Amino acid sequence: MEIKNLAQLKRGIQEKREFIIRAHRQEKFLGQKRIPNVVQSNGFYSVISGQPEHEVSRVNHGKGSWIDFGKAAQWEFQEGTCSMYLPEMEHIPENLIWTIEFCEDKKNIPLKLSCSILCNAYYYGELWLPEAIKSLPEALEYAKDHLDEIPLGEMNYIENSDVLDEENCELVTADLGEIPEDNCKENGLKNTKEEWWRIIEGIKEYESRLAEQGRTEEAEKIARGMDFFYPKDVVIEILKDGEGSVSGIKRGDISLLDDDYYLAERKQPYSFRQITWEDLLGILEEYSENGYLTPIFLKETVVWLSEEYEHNSQTSTFYYPMQLPPWKTLQIIRKLDHWYADTDLDCKEYAEEYQKIVSGILHGLVILNPKKLALEEVLAEWVEDFTEPEKSGYRTAFDEIRKGKVPIIRDCNYLTDER
Repeated sequence: MEIKNLAQLKRGIQEKREFIIRAHRQEKFLGQKRIPNVVQSNGFYSVISGQPEHEVSRVNHGKGSWIDFGKAAQWEFQEGTCSMYLPEMEHIPENLIWTIEFCEDKKNIPLKLSCSILCNAYYYGELWLPEAIKSLPEALEYAKDHLDEIPLGEMNYIENSDVLDEENCELVTADLGEIPEDNCKENGLKNTKEEWWRIIEGIKEYESRLAEQGRTEEAEKIARGMDFFYPKDVVIEILKDGEGSVSGIKRGDISLLDDDYYLAERKQPYSFRQITWEDLLGILEEYSENGYLTPIFLKETVVWLSEEYEHNSQTSTFYYPMQLPPWKTLQIIRKLDHWYADTDLDCKEYAEEYQKIVSGILHGLVILNPKKLALEEVLAEWVEDFTEPEKSGYRTAFDEIRKGKVPIIRDCNYLTDER
């Protein structure tokens, strides 16, 4: 398992993949094989593989040794190893915290069946006959005894004639480099280039919306992650003007079949290459490290939150897209009736927020950060009518916003407050 960025490293840790310590600030830890034991959002505890009584396994009340994930800038990934350095320090041996390498997990490597298949085919040929043979039956009998004299012609496969030759089949382990891309899933999202480009377009739309709202500093932060990406038509125009080249594609024959190319270098001439899933994950990880809530991956869909931005107060109310059936909508409104009626505070402000929340629900948008309602105190009751996937996605968004993360929004389904 080759790790190329912090996002991939975290996934390996979350999967509790065994790793070996190749280098460490303390020599006594060199060569240890460890298993992630308790994984948290900001780091993890690890224990010695198969040694629960080892001193490393017993520290922190049996959770194991703790390490922060740190920032992406602290890490260096090369040739299968993952090296972590002291924060904001140069990547030199003196500043190294540790270098780890994931052990090969043969349980997760797909197997292939090397098949031997028998099938039928036919070809046309000609056979010279002895002068004594004058009839077709005689010729056929002669041919049966002289098949090896008929020149082999072009083979024509006979459909549905395949038979598995079971005695000549065997199981083999697949090389990681040859595993089909479609077999991979990241964060539950199907690895399709169409989805990749939707994410890129969505983040670019958010950047434009921030600029239109006068939130220039935020727009510039978002732009830094997306400046490399260009749509296909822009790439083609640049190449037609003779100003650049495409990595891996013939310069004289422009063939860009997918809208998934980006600017690999800022200096002229331009150099374009295809986007990979790792590219996007790396950028999304950087956004997350910088305080943004990136699109939520839920099963095989990408969930984009909605925003109601108030220009006067420069605050945002966020909503989670969710189409609830009528009976669930009624259940939630009944809860809201009870919660908003149970207050001695300013009735007008509470009434306005209540009206806004109900309107959102009726339009398929569930509020995440109300100003008046202490939603965190009734969250368990609030989400009990959601489906499990909806509950998971909603809780993720709610928790991240509570931590102060700013959602990257694509679709503003809610009316923007222009007051």
